[in-house]
Amino acid sequence: GWKIIRENSVSDDIWEEIVEIYIRDKRNLNIREWFEAENPFAFQEITEILLETVRKGYWKPDDATLREIATEYAHSVARHGEGGGLRGGGNKKLETFVEQVLSAPGSRELDTLLAEYQAKGDESSTPEQTTVPEPITEVSQTKPTEEVQGHQLAPTSSPDNQPKSSQTLYMLGITLSAACLILVLLGYRFRQGEPR
Repeated sequence: GWKIIRENSVSDDIWEEIVEIYIRDKRNLNIREWFEAENPFAFQEITEILLETVRKGYWKPDDATLREIATEYAHSVARHGEGGGLRGGGNKKLETFVEQVLSAPGSRELDTLLAEYQAKGDESSTPEQTTVPEPITEVSQTKPTEEVQGHQLAPTSSPDNQPKSSQTLYMLGITLSAACLILVLLGYRFRQGEPR
């Protein structure tokens, strides 16, 4: 959005840094594994943004980087299906663009990936395949919890539900703010009457 509204607001360095962090895991955070386990569709959305940025001409990476992004996107779609996000869901122009990028001559691996990508894309666009997820009735813990050190988070409450001492402090803060504003305005008014 910034690139569209303010042309020079997002430099090529920023797009490349996004690739380095989220695609290549520059900081060795195992971020790809985390996305794969927690939310593969969020990773798809990141790659869709990068691909759409290139497709629309806002960024021009080298061919190897573009192919790398398209490959990672296609692998994700082949494994999980199309996420139906803002940029990818039903975006035929993006699908065609990805197919063109992956259609490198003589690459058996890319040919296989392209076939898997196209098959998953066809499945996700078939209306009969669309299912409504069941409502979550119970939260199951699939991973053991880990001990986290630091301050414990506590629920907060709105000013109406706060104890009387908090409400008193809140009102005192409002009163002091109003008094400061009045003093500033009075000072300005008196200053206007002074000779310069």
